[in-house]
Amino acid sequence: LVHIGINCENQEEATRSAKLVSALFGLEFKPGNKSTFSGADFEFMHSPYYGKNGHIAIETNFIKRAEAYLKSKGIKFIEESKKLDAKGNYAAVYIDGDVGGLAVHLLQKK
Repeated sequence: LVHIGINCENQEEATRSAKLVSALFGLEFKPGNKSTFSGADFEFMHSPYYGKNGHIAIETNFIKRAEAYLKSKGIKFIEESKKLDAKGNYAAVYIDGDVGGLAVHLLQKK
């Protein structure tokens, strides 16, 4: 588990929430373009994204292997959610479906 993402209605709500969590737990406040982080553990989305409430991010050493393994177990992925890093390497993908209102996505460990 690398972080929990929380869907917010807008950037203002995300900023307010991230600042509160940062103050409560002594975490670094890190604003970004699409989301704002409190430390590395909490991501506040500037607008709703996958998952009713947000997402769980799972980091893996080998994202292609993790995806192939989960597909062999019958898990489906949202193909249009695949992201590449600046070098064109496979970096992230969301699983099709959610867990208690939270989407799940795999992230390639850097």
